[in-house]
Amino acid sequence: MELGDLREQLRHLNEVSQTLMKCDSVEDAVQKALVEVRSKLDVQVASIFLFSNEGVIRRVGINGVDAKGEPIGDNWLSDEHYRPGESFSGKAVPLTGLESAFGEPHYSNNILNEYREMRYGTFYKNKLGNLRCGISVPLNSLNRTFGTLEVLNSKAPDGFTNDDIYWLMLIGTNLTNYISTFKRREKQKLVNHIIENFISLAVIDKNFDLKEVFQFIADALVGILPEFPDIMKFQACIIRLNESEDLEIKAKSYTNEISWNGRKDGSVKAGSQIVGKVYQTNQPCFIVDIDSEIDKFNNKDWIKANNLKSFSCLPLAIKDRCLGTISVYTKYPYYFFDSNKDFLESIAFLTAAIIERVRVFNELRKVRRELRFEKEKVLNASLLVGYDSLLGGFLHQYKNELIDFYQTLEKLSDKSSKNQRDKDSLLQNKLRWITERLSEIKTQFKQNQSVPVEINKLVQDGVRLILSEEEIKVVQTYQDGIPIIYIDEKKIKSVICNLLSNALAAISKSNKKNGQISVITDVIILDRIQYIQVSIEDNGIGIPNENREKIFEQQFTTRKDEGGTGMGLYITREILKDYGGKLFCDSKVGKGTKFFVQIPMKRYMI
Repeated sequence: MELGDLREQLRHLNEVSQTLMKCDSVEDAVQKALVEVRSKLDVQVASIFLFSNEGVIRRVGINGVDAKGEPIGDNWLSDEHYRPGESFSGKAVPLTGLESAFGEPHYSNNILNEYREMRYGTFYKNKLGNLRCGISVPLNSLNRTFGTLEVLNSKAPDGFTNDDIYWLMLIGTNLTNYISTFKRREKQKLVNHIIENFISLAVIDKNFDLKEVFQFIADALVGILPEFPDIMKFQACIIRLNESEDLEIKAKSYTNEISWNGRKDGSVKAGSQIVGKVYQTNQPCFIVDIDSEIDKFNNKDWIKANNLKSFSCLPLAIKDRCLGTISVYTKYPYYFFDSNKDFLESIAFLTAAIIERVRVFNELRKVRRELRFEKEKVLNASLLVGYDSLLGGFLHQYKNELIDFYQTLEKLSDKSSKNQRDKDSLLQNKLRWITERLSEIKTQFKQNQSVPVEINKLVQDGVRLILSEEEIKVVQTYQDGIPIIYIDEKKIKSVICNLLSNALAAISKSNKKNGQISVITDVIILDRIQYIQVSIEDNGIGIPNENREKIFEQQFTTRKDEGGTGMGLYITREILKDYGGKLFCDSKVGKGTKFFVQIPMKRYMI
């Protein structure tokens, strides 16, 4: 070949390579490669065969014309396939399951005589009008052969030349490079998708479904997901998790060629069978030839019935702790190259990481729930302490008078002492004493501990205190220009915190995926009176109609098992009453509740 011709060949090959690398799918690359091959070699038919899950090479693309010059469509002889070594097409690919095996090119310029048992030979002869010559070159990658690139019937009188074989092999190399790149890219897409699931756990909602993750991974590994087609050549995948030292199946997936009938899907004990030993030792197992180790398997009959040939089981492990296993099967001898092992180990590790992250998240959520209940108890207790301290002070201050009061009652009950007029006089004196003491208690409880308060800041502080570590959406809207008012900051903050805590509990009970609390401050006018209004709305379980007023009664609670005292809303309303304010709610069962806090503005403005 002249130097100029060589340069032209190389330029053309470079163009073909660039064209293939721009393809979006293997199917697209196959069609473009076939067009290039037919154009360059001037042949009647070009075809590409790729290994399928059954361990045979199947035709995935054909470009050519029949004896009448009509295009040959993909539907013609659509089930064309060959076992390795079978017929003319199969001889170009090696047997599967070998550590190091690459296909070799085959060609013939007298194909029907040299391959008398050529499968589908008669079909091709009738379709093409003649079958004289052919070339079949392997699509060899670094570790394995993907399939073959084949041409039939050169229009040159002497058939194919060595240059034709070399050029076809170079095109095959370019196509192989694309397929390898595409498969690596698809594997990385799957890994990235699982990583995205893991990252999403940082803001996970409480109904994150691990079963969906397991099923997605199992489906992806057997190639039945349209977004991840044919990533690996596995026919079945099983994911198991440890539950009290027994491994239980959490997800399984298999192709149409597999029947699950007759399989025993019971639990596996740690240390028993292959799966149990992988779990116990935390070491993966790769078996190329199941038949030679069939006694190690529990489902021998199922394996034989489905003609399964290779198997792998990997631990789902975080550091030295194994959480479960993931197993895969093939229907033909499959050698697990280092790249395959690395990919499966990456999938197993990411799956284990998601399992562990969900476990930690659930533990944190439990702790947060407990902390929330304790925080609520503290809020209620802080109000009750005020009452208790006043009552304690009252008893200490008036201890002697109470003793005297008790003795007076004894005298009044003694029929032999004093006449009725004296008794009535004593009774009136004691009634006046009770009235005076009650007035003193009310005065002490309402004693002025007011300070200038910016209501927006007070509400924001309450939101941070109650909601800052919760996995819900918080929408805050604060009206500008709300004047500073003179109130008891601690009491009003306790009102806000109590309502926020109740909203959080309502969302927790609803088990909704997207919990939300909305907080709004504004100034409204009711009956010509300006009120500062704080509304707190949740999308929780809601309050039944029959409980709308009961919730403000002392000791009424629907959360006794969670530490509810039934005093929170009662005290909250009493505090607001002392300020001439209001507390009421609007609620729909299953939709949520909205509480309104209203404080007269003008009365407490500075």
